[in-house]
Amino acid sequence: MNKNLGAVATLLLLFFCTVAEAAVPSDVAKFVARRERCDHFRGEEVYDERRGQYLAKKVFKYCTGTDRQLLALKNRYKSDSDVLKSLSEFEERIEISPK
Repeated sequence: MNKNLGAVATLLLLFFCTVAEAAVPSDVAKFVARRERCDHFRGEEVYDERRGQYLAKKVFKYCTGTDRQLLALKNRYKSDSDVLKSLSEFEERIEISPK
């Protein structure tokens, strides 16, 4: 019984996530997916040099340019409250600026 309940809950979660993503334009959905990957790798623990190098590559791949992209999307969809709500979940400045 618990296995079936877990499967149903998983399917419902996937359904609602899909519906929520469909409610925003595709460029916003793509940004959200990329930025969530970025934030995932930013939050991972660096416990040795090899892991640090792996995480640095992933952060570079998924995070580079997202500060600028987030700002551009907020400007493009400034009159769309659903889009702005989904974008407001992300920090505006995560990239390190050169001094």
